[in-house]
Amino acid sequence: MKYFKKLIGDRLYLSPRNSEDVEIFTKWLNDFETTDYLGRSGILITLDEEKNI
Repeated sequence: MKYFKKLIGDRLYLSPRNSEDVEIFTKWLNDFETTDYLGRSGILITLDEEKNI
């Protein structure tokens, strides 16, 4: 699926969430180094929980 580039920067772009990316989101959300200082580092989320968001 193509991404809708909502905000475009010099090196990256931001797009709305895509349901096909649920597995990578779950991996990121469960990675301590990614979520450290976001208030989520102590919370683990399952693939099913992320699909329901």
